[in-house]
Amino acid sequence: PQLKVSAGVLLEEQGKLLLVQRAIEPWKGFWYLPAGYIEVDEDPSCGAMREAKEETGLIVSIKDLHSVSMYRDDPRGNGILIVYTAERIGGNLYTSNESLAVDFFTSQEVRLKPLAGSSHAEVIQHWIKEKENG
Repeated sequence: PQLKVSAGVLLEEQGKLLLVQRAIEPWKGFWYLPAGYIEVDEDPSCGAMREAKEETGLIVSIKDLHSVSMYRDDPRGNGILIVYTAERIGGNLYTSNESLAVDFFTSQEVRLKPLAGSSHAEVIQHWIKEKENG
């Protein structure tokens, strides 16, 4: 089977990171960056913006490519996670049928949350280190 490709956003406002709590398996109840699988012919940055809107209600613009990593711990199959830094340009925060909660959190708050998936955890933990070590 071929690798699945996911795209998501790292969105920070006032030193807080936007996270989504999953409402569905795998990792139901765990926290991750707004992200999801991209369509077959979709530009990954467009997929990241679409997923952010679907999962959080926010309209975002992509600033930069943040990271690309491979994951091997998703029961649906191995894949690649492409993460972009983004900024809010509109919309209002809301939960979707895929999310139990969505909000911005400080690095201290993020530390206490169970994180979904190795690629998401890696990006989020790197963000915590950057915040706390300047």
